[in-house]
Amino acid sequence: MNFVQVDAMYIKAHKEAIVIDLRDAEDYRRGHIKGAVNIPFKEFRMNISKLNKNTPIILYCERGGRSFAAARMLGNSYNIKILKGGYNKFNIKDLTE
Repeated sequence: MNFVQVDAMYIKAHKEAIVIDLRDAEDYRRGHIKGAVNIPFKEFRMNISKLNKNTPIILYCERGGRSFAAARMLGNSYNIKILKGGYNKFNIKDLTE
């Protein structure tokens, strides 16, 4: 499976997308992309049924590995994008809380 990788500016331009932070709750509390929902990777599989297949989904983690694993769990039935390089890769201070 190939997933489209996007940058932080894509997130800023696509307000209709749900942004999912796959990092643990402590990392999320320290800082996250504004509007992101925290679903730690270890809890992701049990929350898949809550996701809408018609809503674009942008996944991110610290570096990108967990994002690709979560995207594979969702498969081709969802409109998935991945933050290229993960949370730490980009200067995203205008998108963080």
